[in-house]
Amino acid sequence: MSALSLTADTRPASRAVQVARLRARVIRNIRIVAVLLIAALVINILVQSFMSADRDGPVMTDALGDAERITNPRFTGRDQNGRPYVLTADSAVRRLAGLGNLTDLENPRIDYALLFGGASRPDASAVLSRLGVYDDRERVLRMTDTVRFSTHSGYRFRTEGAALDLAAGVISGDLPVEGRAPWGGIQAHGFEVHDDGRRLVFTGGVVTRFYTGDAVPAAEEDE
Repeated sequence: MSALSLTADTRPASRAVQVARLRARVIRNIRIVAVLLIAALVINILVQSFMSADRDGPVMTDALGDAERITNPRFTGRDQNGRPYVLTADSAVRRLAGLGNLTDLENPRIDYALLFGGASRPDASAVLSRLGVYDDRERVLRMTDTVRFSTHSGYRFRTEGAALDLAAGVISGDLPVEGRAPWGGIQAHGFEVHDDGRRLVFTGGVVTRFYTGDAVPAAEEDE
């Protein structure tokens, strides 16, 4: 009796393995290229977002170590009531190193319906203070050093520190303040302006003075 031997042709199986390996290699390369493209796109979006920062482009920028100096910065937006505002300054230093949303401003000015540059020029841009720090993420301007502004309700304020919340349309301060109005004047240790300037809250050491005549005293008119 003789033994019967059987042999199988393995060539088709070998070709299938080679094709599978080639397909896996191609898929892996495609994934690597896709990851690199996505990373490049994300980096480009971050750079563009940082450069725009919800404002028109500055005229000139200079690198200052960990900060960026901006000439004629411009920030724009709308408050919760839809009123537009334009915040500008003589110059600015944008903080970096993890604090990129804060910008130090010199002589900040604003075009905003809540504020007037003066009773005779309600549409004028006004220098609000000598110095300010603007948080363009929270849309809050913190003003220091000779803060002066007027509201369209007829009040003129003078203090050394105040915050303008552009998102909510609220102005507040916790330093001594002097307020002037056609009917008289008021002094206090702090204040808040709400509802388009129709509601004012003064806190701490409030002293009120009413004019008894038809005209404002000359000394106060000149201020």
